[in-house]
Amino acid sequence: MRVEDAPAGATISGLLASGEIDAVIGPRAPSCFLNGHPHVGWLYPDPAAAAAAWFRKSQIFPIMHILGIRRTLADQHPWLPVAVMKAFEQSKARALAKLADVAASKVTLPSSTNNCTPPAG
Repeated sequence: MRVEDAPAGATISGLLASGEIDAVIGPRAPSCFLNGHPHVGWLYPDPAAAAAAWFRKSQIFPIMHILGIRRTLADQHPWLPVAVMKAFEQSKARALAKLADVAASKVTLPSSTNNCTPPAG
């Protein structure tokens, strides 16, 4: 896969809307999609149903994140891809262990902040 920066002054949403790029994988929908561009839509009509069907068929959870390493770096340091994968696996294990700790809240609640203390009296 070859990754290129968008041209100066261009946006991913603009490139998608104009047809200069065919697709986007990102954490949020591009603004052209949110604004209802007639030629921009989901790859699957119901992404959640497609993900569930894929999991039932393959027992593989659909990707949520992706990490890339430049080929030049991997060529110079052949151990790097495995080391990065191990680091992320260790990070995930630590995060899951912290989620299992029921003594600490996993979300910020309004009542837990000092600026939400009700007035005295």
